[in-house]
Amino acid sequence: MASQDWPTLLDSMSIDTLRFEKLKRLSELEYLEDKSARMQYQEGRSNDEWEQAFDEASARKATGRISNAGG
Repeated sequence: MASQDWPTLLDSMSIDTLRFEKLKRLSELEYLEDKSARMQYQEGRSNDEWEQAFDEASARKATGRISNAGG
C-alpha cells in the first residue's frame, strides 16, 4: 500500500476500529518485547556457562601441565 493511501484509509476507519488496531499492535509489541527480554536473558546465561566451562577447562589444562612437568 502506498503511503499516500494511508490518510484515505485512516479517514475511512471508525474510531472503534482504530482503537482495536492500536490495541492489537500494542499487544504484539508487548509480546515481542517480552520475547526479546527472555532471549537476552538466555543469551546471558549461555555466555556465563561458556565462560565458566572455559575457565574450568583452562584450570584443568594448567593443572595437567604442572602434574606432567613433575611426573
